[in-house]
Amino acid sequence: VTGAEPDVLRAVCKELGIDDIKGIKVPYESMIPSLQAKRVDVIAAGLFMKQSRCAEVVYSEPVIVSTESFGVPPGNPNGILTVQDVLDNGDLKIAVLPGGFEEGILNSAGVPKGQQVSVNDNISGVEAVKTDRADAFFLPTLSLEDLEKTVGGFEITPVVEDAPKTGSGAAWGKDQQSAVDEYNVELEKFKASDGFDEVMDKWGFDPDAARGVTARELCQVEG
Repeated sequence: VTGAEPDVLRAVCKELGIDDIKGIKVPYESMIPSLQAKRVDVIAAGLFMKQSRCAEVVYSEPVIVSTESFGVPPGNPNGILTVQDVLDNGDLKIAVLPGGFEEGILNSAGVPKGQQVSVNDNISGVEAVKTDRADAFFLPTLSLEDLEKTVGGFEITPVVEDAPKTGSGAAWGKDQQSAVDEYNVELEKFKASDGFDEVMDKWGFDPDAARGVTARELCQVEG
C-alpha cells in the first residue's frame, strides 16, 4: 500500500520502533467498521476528518490538508475571491459537484440554489466556466491545479479564506488515545523535517498546508 499517508505512517512508526507494518486494502465505506471490529489497527488512507467520523475514531494530527479555490476565466473578470463575494452578487453562478464538500460550503453560507450550477465531473466544471454557464468552478485547490495542467484555459484564485479547510490523518479506535498521543509526538517532529516535505512533494501535496492546523480544528467540519 502506497501513498502520502501510508508513507508518513511508516516513517513515524519507525521512530517508535515499529517496523512491521502490513497494508490491507478495504473499501472506503468499510474503513471505520474494520477499525472498530479490530480487523485493522489504524487507518492511513485519506479518511478526511468531520464531526461524525471524529465521534467514532481518534485522529492523529493532520497530514494532508486541503484548501479551496475558484477556477475562473482568465483575469477573473468578476473578481470572485471569497464565498462572501458570491453572496454579495446574486448574478454570479458557481459550478459545484452535487453532494460535494464545496456544495455544502455554499449551502451552509446561504448561497441560493439558483446560483449553483451542478456539474457531473471536474472536466464538466471547467467546461461550464469556459462556455459561460458558470462564472467559477468551486473545487479543492489541488484538484484545480491538476485540471490546469491537463485541461487549462482557466485561472485559479488564491485560497478562499472564508471556506473551511478539510484534512486527514491516521485514525485509531477510540480506546487508543494513549497510542495516538505517542504517535503525535513523533509526527510533529517528522512534519518539521525535510523528510515530510519529500513525501508530500512526491505525492503532490503541499507540506506547509498541514502545518499550523490541528485535528481539533478539522473535526469541527460538519458532516
